[in-house]
Amino acid sequence: MPPNPYAPQSATELQAVVTLKAARDVARDIEALRNRLKDDAIHPFQRQRLKDDLLEAAERLCNLLDLLMSWLTMVSASVRHPLSEGIQELRERLLSTGVRLIGDKADRLLTQADLATRGDGVFPLGISFRLAEAVANLLATVEVLGGYEAMPEEVQEKLASAQDMVHHLRLMEENYAFAREFEEVEDPAELDEPPSGFTLPRF
Repeated sequence: MPPNPYAPQSATELQAVVTLKAARDVARDIEALRNRLKDDAIHPFQRQRLKDDLLEAAERLCNLLDLLMSWLTMVSASVRHPLSEGIQELRERLLSTGVRLIGDKADRLLTQADLATRGDGVFPLGISFRLAEAVANLLATVEVLGGYEAMPEEVQEKLASAQDMVHHLRLMEENYAFAREFEEVEDPAELDEPPSGFTLPRF
């Protein structure tokens, strides 16, 4: 029997093939959840649970796709071609759910940023760096799904707003930290009064 030309030849190629199969399994789970959500008779509580499961599965698939894409340059041409085709197929199957995932996450980030800017005198130091990391992760997911141009205009606007808000929070954080540092500068300690009966020497 002749050898399979598409068989993995290294540990990395084997891992890529196994991960591609796992990603396809997750894609099937997503499609099953979508079909269940088409049932109008589902109780609202159960519907919300299914939506949460759908978004969690979509995020898991995004992570697997990101991993698969990182291996494209590390495998032989015989494995790269089917791997690339598999990534594109999964990307197309995920796109609509992934767009919703990105939009929901962007909304949550904007809400957190808005709450931070209206902190009634209490500003959470470090919030800009935490949100910057979250936005960076979100943009990485966008790349997995085909890049900024693949996103609807509404989602593009949310992403741009999130990046602008992070920049704004960084400036606020710097100003807040500077103001606190200025307030905490203590006045020079006053000299203790000399004890009773003591006179300073004259020169």
